[in-house]
Amino acid sequence: MTDANIGNERLDLPVLLVVLSGMYALMATLSMTFPLLSLLMERAGTDERIIGLLGSMPAVGLIVAAALIAPLNRRLGTYRFLLLSGLTGATMFALLGLFQHLAVWFVALFLMGCAVDGIFVICEGWINSLANERNRGRVIGIYGTVASLGLMTGPLVLTLVGTRGATPFVVGVVCLLLFLVPITILRRHVPTFEGDHAGGAIGFLPLAPALVLAVLAFALFETTFASLFPVYASRAGLEEVQITSAIAVMFAGYLCWQIPIGLLAERVNARLLLIGCAAGAAVAALLLGRVIDSTPALWLTLFVWGGLGAGTYTLALVELGQRFRGARLLAGNAAFGIAWGAGGIIGPATTGALIGGFGTAALPAVFTTIFATLAALSLVRFVRS
Repeated sequence: MTDANIGNERLDLPVLLVVLSGMYALMATLSMTFPLLSLLMERAGTDERIIGLLGSMPAVGLIVAAALIAPLNRRLGTYRFLLLSGLTGATMFALLGLFQHLAVWFVALFLMGCAVDGIFVICEGWINSLANERNRGRVIGIYGTVASLGLMTGPLVLTLVGTRGATPFVVGVVCLLLFLVPITILRRHVPTFEGDHAGGAIGFLPLAPALVLAVLAFALFETTFASLFPVYASRAGLEEVQITSAIAVMFAGYLCWQIPIGLLAERVNARLLLIGCAAGAAVAALLLGRVIDSTPALWLTLFVWGGLGAGTYTLALVELGQRFRGARLLAGNAAFGIAWGAGGIIGPATTGALIGGFGTAALPAVFTTIFATLAALSLVRFVRS
């Protein structure tokens, strides 16, 4: 499929389903990684600042990789580029289990972030290019749902196999290798992303600053939650199985809300929906400290919070696909990678330091600030436009 076809043909459902199956395997692995490493380090008595810094390493990889994706994709071709990214990610996850040493983990997570960014930029652009203006909200919503199902699967796997021994690392490597199966099947169907790259990822940033800000905010939220919620909940008295179950409930919120949000985006201005999701997520963050001791209330809050928080990213992808095509779409996804990386660096590292200085109450305060700021700035820009 070439870029001339994008948005003009009927949805190629078999291709979409195969791409989504690969993304599911990838997301399942990612959602295992941070809770697993965080719990291992907390058990070993590692300082929360180190836990936060380690959680930021994949984000550093995302930023570094963003500038390399377009030239590498042109040189290698999309299929070989995805194959290289998948194999690199699987190798790095294996190293996390083989060498449980902080120095190895810092390097492996950095390289894993580089590999994952390549996969996300290409596959999200691919999924968006399969959609047209009649079904884009639903297609992106389905992608969000499948990705959320993968995110929910990782903590559930940890609940079943535990966090001790080699088993969780073996499962993660297998999931990453499974990602390569559907990509190999579709090697003749990958898009080419032709045209003007608009100066690449950096050049794209001023073209859609509000969308980039939305990705930055969601990345800060998701990476910080994955890295430091286990610490927050453990110090509040929750057991490991309660913590991994709570994280799974958060991802269940991701799962259940994305198709309805995507459908709404086909009927209501996506920017208005973004403002509403951000404001609702800020309110949910305020409730975290009040509900942490009550499992039903905690689960309900996390379910709603997860859906609204993930909705900000879904809506950013919808608007990206509405406004850009071809190489500019790829540049936009790469810019999203930079924003994700920046959020992943700022979030865990800064919040880990704040928890060290002010206690665990800093965690919900950071989340409230993130989403309230996104809602306010998006509203100002919407009114001005």
